Amino acid sequence: MKKKTFNSLIIIVSILSMLFMTAVFFTDKSDVSIFQERNTTGESQELDLKETVVKDSSAKQGVIRNFSFTVKDAEKEENLMFYVVHSNVRVYIDKKLVYSNEAKSNAKLSSSPGCFWTKIAFEPDDTGKTVLIQIEPVYKNMIHRVINFYEGKQYSVFLLTLQRELLPMVLGFTLMILGIIYFVVSVYYKAENRNATNFVYLGLLALLVGIWKVFDTRFMAWFIEGNERYIAILSNISVILIPIAFQLHIISNYEKDDKFKRFMIGSATADMIIALCAYALDILKIFDIRQFTDYYLYYMAVLIFILLVFQIFRLSREKKNFDNVFIVASVIILLICSLVDIVFFFNKNRVSSPNSIMIGTLIYVSVYALITLKDMHDTYSRDRATGLYNRNKCNEIIRYANDIKSTVIMFDVNNLKYINDTFGHEAGDTVLKAFADVMRSCIPAGNFLGRSGGDEFLAIIHNNDENRIKAIIDDINYQINEYNKHSGNEYKLSVASGYALSDETDSKTYREMNRLADKRMYENKRNMKERINYR
Repeated sequence: MKKKTFNSLIIIVSILSMLFMTAVFFTDKSDVSIFQERNTTGESQELDLKETVVKDSSAKQGVIRNFSFTVKDAEKEENLMFYVVHSNVRVYIDKKLVYSNEAKSNAKLSSSPGCFWTKIAFEPDDTGKTVLIQIEPVYKNMIHRVINFYEGKQYSVFLLTLQRELLPMVLGFTLMILGIIYFVVSVYYKAENRNATNFVYLGLLALLVGIWKVFDTRFMAWFIEGNERYIAILSNISVILIPIAFQLHIISNYEKDDKFKRFMIGSATADMIIALCAYALDILKIFDIRQFTDYYLYYMAVLIFILLVFQIFRLSREKKNFDNVFIVASVIILLICSLVDIVFFFNKNRVSSPNSIMIGTLIYVSVYALITLKDMHDTYSRDRATGLYNRNKCNEIIRYANDIKSTVIMFDVNNLKYINDTFGHEAGDTVLKAFADVMRSCIPAGNFLGRSGGDEFLAIIHNNDENRIKAIIDDINYQINEYNKHSGNEYKLSVASGYALSDETDSKTYREMNRLADKRMYENKRNMKERINYR
């Protein structure tokens, strides 16, 4: 029932998502006029919108960009909207200030007001009046940024923005959701190995890239009015932490303790210290965190390029398998996507990114996560010493599964403690591996084989023919004797066993069958001790 409910929920969400996207793409937005392209005279090609750049020593970067036009029909034009990045804005109608979004001088972090939409609603009596828009860039690289002006209903502009930025929104939120899922998965498995830690850092990397890009979209700015500064700070923090997360991911996946690993540990530590110092200087009004981020991006680009190249080199030298081939391919894709995004980001006109970094990151973390998840699952369910299913998997099978035509066989390796104490744990591991090999050779493929405890093993045979089960146990005992004859070890492999057929229990569950098989195994063990003087 739960599975059906889950599937139904997935179908409903998918249908609603498709309907929403259809509405976005096909809703009439013809009432929106966009003024963005400037000709050589500085005038809009569609509107009498004039731009002049005025030098002003009091301005943050010494210049103010002025945009002016005359309202032709206020009732028809209704609203004027434009998106501004890291700039102070003042709007005048007939020299009267009607809007201002200047950064507060007492702000604790960042001198930038962030990235935001400016929305000016015209009154009927504004027809024929002159509108002056003053944009004061906070940072130098914002002076030449192209600004789009929208005239029309806010709802239509909202849908238009969503349509144009649907891809980065979907990619960004997908990365954020994947990041959260990866955290949950790592906690669920509770694996005490590098895979669990690696999964955490993969999740952190996906989450940070997702936050950075989602909150850089014009669409999200519709929902964060009044919090633009803090969202900008959050975006900056994400950018600064991305190379740290990437380095930690590589460190957790790098088994060899050499100079390069120690370099990465030192580099990640230094990055954390630099980030903390940068924010401390920003709070003290000594240095602007946003300017630091711009410089930091150059460092991040170089660092990630080096790490990606190293990843390709390291993986190419390891044993060739499908996992490594897919990982190398994903690293190459991420490297190419990162280079493309960097070129666009550092364009002097601040041309919008083609979202390649998100596509590359999504491919990289997805491929790495799938392979890591497979390894984590194997770690969670597989016994390292024998390669059989471990206690976790055995308990899961016994607790939840049942079969009306099956047999449970319990095995116990005799004198394992004596062998460990006398000959060492390596000898004990040898005995366990030897018996695991015997089980594989004697029990037909497709049946469940596991190590349920220190010296206990479990087999579930999909057959309740007692003669067949006895034949399997006899074959196992024969193979054990053959092993002892040819092993040359001072110690001998000896195993007690007990089985239970599904027909022997009322419930026909593995839990009841396991109890009966376990009881018979200890009876067999006791009988063996009576025949032979076991220590």
